[in-house]
Amino acid sequence: VVIDENGLAIINIQPLDMENPEKDPKLLEMHMHRKLLEYETLEGNTTLRICIHLLNKKYDFNKNDLLFLVDNNPIIPHGRKEIFCNALNLGLHGKFYDAIHILAPQVENLFRELAKLLGGITVTLEDDNTSKTKTLTSVFDIEALKECYDPNILFIFEGLLNEKSGANIRNRIAHGIMSPSQGNSGVV
Repeated sequence: VVIDENGLAIINIQPLDMENPEKDPKLLEMHMHRKLLEYETLEGNTTLRICIHLLNKKYDFNKNDLLFLVDNNPIIPHGRKEIFCNALNLGLHGKFYDAIHILAPQVENLFRELAKLLGGITVTLEDDNTSKTKTLTSVFDIEALKECYDPNILFIFEGLLNEKSGANIRNRIAHGIMSPSQGNSGVV
């Protein structure tokens, strides 16, 4: 059982059948997201924090110095360079909670835009002739996106952004339930 900081059960993950772990692919994915979350948290709390500390110790930089990361970057959606740069600057200055509140929805939009550019359909036509934006999980399932990007990278982002068995960052931010301690954690 995955329990949040308020003691609420978020998801109940059944044990894997060790004789045949691939018998239930969705269950196996949940276990994989949980294990990946452990690694992401550990690496974020150690390696990344040390690197960010050393970067700030050695260099005095601001968001304009980071423009090279977003200028002419083909995956940054049109009109989003400045907001990405602001968020990266916050993150690289250790303000993870603030940075992730900007980055999570921007990264979601980034994957939606990539899927569209690759010819994927990111909206559905409803029975009443209205259109509805596909869920982020559905966007990650778009075949064109899977064909062009490493499935391991897509799996990581899906777990980070949208899976209850993973970090679920996007949903926690969207619902206003991410605490500052979670927002400053290694996984962020």
